Amino acid sequence: MNIMKKINLTLILVFLINLICAQKESNVWYFGYNAGITFNTNPPSSLPPGPIFIDEGCSSISDSSGNFLFCSDGVTVWDSNHDTMPNGTGLYGSYSSSQSCLIVPYPGNNSKYYVFTAPEMGAGNSLSFSLVDLTLNNGFGDVTNKNTPLLANSTEKVTAVYHSNGNDIWVLGHTFHSIIFYAYLITDTGINMTPVISSVGSYHGPPADQNIGCLKFSPCGDKLAAAVSYGGFLELYDFDNSTGIVSNPILLGNYSGNVPSVFGVEFSPDGSRLYASYPNGNLLTQYDLTAGSPSAIIASCDTIYYVPLGAIPATLQNGPDGQMYVARAFQNKVACIKNPNQLGAACNFTLNYITLGANSCMIGLPNFLTSYFCDLNVGVEDLNINNNEISIFPNPFTANFTITIQKQNLKHAIFTIKNILGQTVFTEQENNISNSYTKTIDLRFLSKGIYLLEVNSDEEAMVRKIVKE
Repeated sequence: MNIMKKINLTLILVFLINLICAQKESNVWYFGYNAGITFNTNPPSSLPPGPIFIDEGCSSISDSSGNFLFCSDGVTVWDSNHDTMPNGTGLYGSYSSSQSCLIVPYPGNNSKYYVFTAPEMGAGNSLSFSLVDLTLNNGFGDVTNKNTPLLANSTEKVTAVYHSNGNDIWVLGHTFHSIIFYAYLITDTGINMTPVISSVGSYHGPPADQNIGCLKFSPCGDKLAAAVSYGGFLELYDFDNSTGIVSNPILLGNYSGNVPSVFGVEFSPDGSRLYASYPNGNLLTQYDLTAGSPSAIIASCDTIYYVPLGAIPATLQNGPDGQMYVARAFQNKVACIKNPNQLGAACNFTLNYITLGANSCMIGLPNFLTSYFCDLNVGVEDLNINNNEISIFPNPFTANFTITIQKQNLKHAIFTIKNILGQTVFTEQENNISNSYTKTIDLRFLSKGIYLLEVNSDEEAMVRKIVKE
């Protein structure tokens, strides 16, 4: 079959990801000692002093237009006016937890958000969640269902990514003194309190300091990385965001003695590189995840920058502008990796990128749903999205939809539906069809979410976004 311009899996994946992630929920950051950054300017710029005053983990959230909604350090929740929300104190995070807080949206409800909190080492609290309802307190929000325990004996780690259906969300934690990951699925009916359990990889502790360090999903949801600090390790895993299963660990580094311990970890927006920071060694490293075998990935480790003393690199965080940001502990500067998808020096590390005025960066940057940064900026112009020869009704749909094709010299067609990972969830071929063709496709077996329908005819591929409600 001669498919016009040979639409490939990569472009389909890019299209689906951009549909979901081209939003501005991560456009305003508050962190450190009253520091703030807005990405509503180009380039991003510092903000007046914010409400957060914390050494490590925190989280912020904006609406899809980039308007700041609220933030938290894992202990207190502040509204858009920087006032403490009602019931917004005493959360079970900590001023000294690597990923003390993570704010994620409530699927299907633009007015509610979950606030997940990870405890400090030895504090005795669980990985817990609270709910923020922005319909309360005159639209400024109120904290409800505060400190609901989720995972006892939690490390200081929590991360989240979209399910493959583009609607539900996986939240992942890890227990101390174990090799066990716990993945909790959030749907429009709430949190499934029965986790998907994966016993895989290296042992987290002892010593107690191995509670410390960051955990991150890749933006596309197919990889996971854990930084376990102070005599610990850096480990890479596969993640199945359809099932919640963690698998195939690769030990990238095992640190002891005077060898630098790893703290921050982040994937490039396209998922091809993994970055790690070593605060007590003043190092930033990069791994090439396209290198091939596990041994080749390990061997690809490259020191991106040896940071001068006094400019300690800590948390790494992708930005909505496609760049990666590096916390410089105890400094009023934030560093930047301008081209994080590129190998080696081409990634373009810049030590002094944003000045925070009189405010300090400290060790942490805001923790976000990683899917906000899955923008693979390559062309989608080859996708024949607006071809008026194809129509779908209804769209969105609940169980099935009818597709109608009006096209001259139409002889046969292949119907393919893919999820946000580009995985085929439905395919069917029709032969000996006429110039005007109608077909009903039953998709009751699919989860709610965003999908891509591709119709390959004799000469071209016609593509449509479809949404199951």
